[in-house]
Amino acid sequence: MSNDPVNLIYKESIDSTNLEARRIIEACKTTPPGDYKAADKPFAVVAREQTAGRGRQGKSFFSPKGSGIYMTIALPAGEIPSGIVTLTCRVGIAVSKAIDAQFCCRTGIKWVNDIFLSGRKICGILCEAISENNGAPNHILIGIGINISTEDFPDDIKDTAGSVLSDPSEGKNCMTKEFVKSFSMRIYDCVIKHLEPSYDPITDYKERSVVIGNDITFYENGVAYSAHAVDIDEAGGLVVRLADTNRIKTLSSGEISLRVNMRPGS
Repeated sequence: MSNDPVNLIYKESIDSTNLEARRIIEACKTTPPGDYKAADKPFAVVAREQTAGRGRQGKSFFSPKGSGIYMTIALPAGEIPSGIVTLTCRVGIAVSKAIDAQFCCRTGIKWVNDIFLSGRKICGILCEAISENNGAPNHILIGIGINISTEDFPDDIKDTAGSVLSDPSEGKNCMTKEFVKSFSMRIYDCVIKHLEPSYDPITDYKERSVVIGNDITFYENGVAYSAHAVDIDEAGGLVVRLADTNRIKTLSSGEISLRVNMRPGS
């Protein structure tokens, strides 16, 4: 990975850090980069509010002002070692560790890449490739949204979403521009470290899993299946035992959605 310092682009409010990263990459193809490095170097866009944040499968991502950190890390495809099929696992581990170190807590990972604390989702991660006309990827965009002190969630997520800080008043004291920038740099540095080809993520991923050992319901092509989560394989796939047949099946991320029936204390 490159050792060049990241170019951190801070915004108080933006439509989407993902869209801004795409705009920067596109602009750098035809015009001088101005205040930004050329798009052949890593950079990150971070904001305290998104007005059009996006999650997996095209869903909106709740990104209210002043209570969360929303960022996109843009990495040229050449910065990603070939053969990394566990990219989302690596990023999930990195973000989980960064949150733990910053807030002295212990987060876990719901397969594939949601970060959980005390049984609630506090962070979502979305990894996407930007491809050339010939189909070859030229950039990887890593979107990360963390609820630091968010209180009021929309009805569709209020029963599952949570925040890092249980006391929202703590967030008012810490959610400064300086904190957002410094914590974003910690996350960036941790992600870069965990993308090194010498790092094997599977052991760490299993240790942080809130899925393994639990009964789950997964949805594939609109059909619900009950299963028991058994393992994570070397490619980051979720190995499950189907409830109705005891057949072993390995899930890849794809279009599968997952609900975990947490054990008490998970």
